[in-house]
Amino acid sequence: MRKHIALLGLVLASIFTFMFIFSKSNNGKLIKVEVIPSDRKIVMVYEDDESIKIFKRAIISAKKEPGKFNYQSLYYKVVLYYPNKTEELYLCINWNINRLNFQYEKDKENIYVISENNSKELEELIFNVRER
Repeated sequence: MRKHIALLGLVLASIFTFMFIFSKSNNGKLIKVEVIPSDRKIVMVYEDDESIKIFKRAIISAKKEPGKFNYQSLYYKVVLYYPNKTEELYLCINWNINRLNFQYEKDKENIYVISENNSKELEELIFNVRER
């Protein structure tokens, strides 16, 4: 029983540490997201709390994997705005697993795979705006 509690404490501490590092390194608050499809010259801007939560949840929970980004298919340039900096990433659908993945502009050696649930939420948010 003590081993389970200690293990749970260790897992929770790791999660808290990751969240703390993420929020500190990005000055704590994501304030705006711009999404620009590679095939169009439109810019979708998200500043409402619910949309920001969806983007943040998808990015934080994504699993890092070695790999290259597929720039041959439709992709989206995503600009994340924080109080004192911006960060760019590229987002696309990985058709092999039917999930979204992304790659940070500064990290060309890894992709980040977004969970199925978070992929669905993000797709709904982006595609609903594109259809209007």
